[in-house]
Amino acid sequence: MIAQSALEAMFFEDPLPLLIGLAVAELAALAMWRARRTRAWLAAACAIPVLAGAIGLLAWAVQTDREQIASHLRAVADGVEVGSLAPADRYTDPGCRMTRAGLSAPKSAMLALARRVMLTWPIQSVRFGKIQTLVAGPNATSAFQTTLSLRTGESVAVGWRIQWARRAEGWRVTAVDVTGRSAEALDALP
Repeated sequence: MIAQSALEAMFFEDPLPLLIGLAVAELAALAMWRARRTRAWLAAACAIPVLAGAIGLLAWAVQTDREQIASHLRAVADGVEVGSLAPADRYTDPGCRMTRAGLSAPKSAMLALARRVMLTWPIQSVRFGKIQTLVAGPNATSAFQTTLSLRTGESVAVGWRIQWARRAEGWRVTAVDVTGRSAEALDALP
């Protein structure tokens, strides 16, 4: 599974190192063709850009599970930046649970808390740290840090651990855990 995940990342999510390697191979093939003028080196020099183009086209056309999840997270963040929880509601499973301070709350309470956060902390922008998502069949787990830039000029760091499930309509959040010191800040909200 890890090998498949690494290949998926290399070909579809971040093909740049592979494309750089192909560019180096292309330069070598051109140099060899120039030095020897054989059909084999000419064929290699022609085939490498075609292969690079095919890899680039595949990377553009295929959206992996991790990319879909990252896209959902970005949509939620974009909504928060304009004061809307509609994307959060859309990508959250009806049975979703949020945990903080050892307590578990349903989706409705989680969205109510999000509204209070948005009223208490006037969020201007949401920046993501590295999103680490592990996909295992129809389930996935994302762990990441966000930095909320507030209109007051302050910043608030919030850690997240999110469980996902693949549904007929796409990936949906089934559990949210606010981690680290940010959970303490949420507990202090009115």
